[in-house]
Amino acid sequence: MEATDSFDGDLTGDVRLDVVRLSNRPGVCTKKIGCDSTDRVDTMAPPLTSYRLTYYVSDRAANTVQKTRLVKVIDTQKPSLVLLGPDPQLVEGSTEYIDPKAEAHDTLDEDDTLTNQIRIGGDTVDIYKPAFTQYTVTYNVADTAGNDADPINRTVIISDTTKPKISLKGSAQYTQNCAARLVHMAPLRITRSCLSVTTGFLLC
Repeated sequence: MEATDSFDGDLTGDVRLDVVRLSNRPGVCTKKIGCDSTDRVDTMAPPLTSYRLTYYVSDRAANTVQKTRLVKVIDTQKPSLVLLGPDPQLVEGSTEYIDPKAEAHDTLDEDDTLTNQIRIGGDTVDIYKPAFTQYTVTYNVADTAGNDADPINRTVIISDTTKPKISLKGSAQYTQNCAARLVHMAPLRITRSCLSVTTGFLLC
């Protein structure tokens, strides 16, 4: 902005500026930052916040002139997403699947507010599927200005680290008559005898 006068010459240094916030005023704006400024243009204000800037100048003869400019805060930068927790994520089969989630960052929107708006999609994790089954979970979000983040993915793999269990049917010690065919009741503990592998009979 510059100001000149036919008699006084350059009056740029005498220009006065009046700023009025027209939208998202305190009380309506809910951000932690960018809501309290009413006498200056705050570039951290929510998108589409508008300001009216009025420039005044007077010459030595008290002739006054003014010009007005409308300023609007815009947001063309898309937010970013960051995974929380491991990728890939191993989930023990038949246990509860807990999504570690993700967090969002943006130039204007507050991170905690935007993080709560993350959309989770992709595959539905089934913890009862066989080990090594893989799923892809997707995360996305859009800021207040409608800018979509680049979606991110997490690979979830069903794992199985639990040992199988063996339960005996009957007694843990089994007595078999000599020269009688052995009835299988594994695992078997036999005392003072040996089993013929070829005949399946106990030899005394």
